[in-house]
Amino acid sequence: KSKVEMYSQNRKVQTSSISSRHYKTIDGTAIAGVDYIATSGQLNLYKDESYAIIAIELLDDNIKESNEYFSLQVSDPNYGSFGDGVVTLTAIRTIVDDDFF
Repeated sequence: KSKVEMYSQNRKVQTSSISSRHYKTIDGTAIAGVDYIATSGQLNLYKDESYAIIAIELLDDNIKESNEYFSLQVSDPNYGSFGDGVVTLTAIRTIVDDDFF
């Protein structure tokens, strides 16, 4: 099992309140519960914070297989958008197969 940094929000909060957004993992060729642990929630950045990390736990199955991927979707920023009207960001993470026989 390992934890990986999946998402960094690189924005310094310039307000005295909390900047929040929702996040969730989405299956690709990697399947939640088989290849990684699904997660979802709300990410909060507080005044003067410039990043946050969402850790996704990978599951080792000891089965030789191709590299697989899943996504992390971040959406609904409470200040309207991430810039340029963008309201959803999606990051793709590749799980590199390390099971050798």
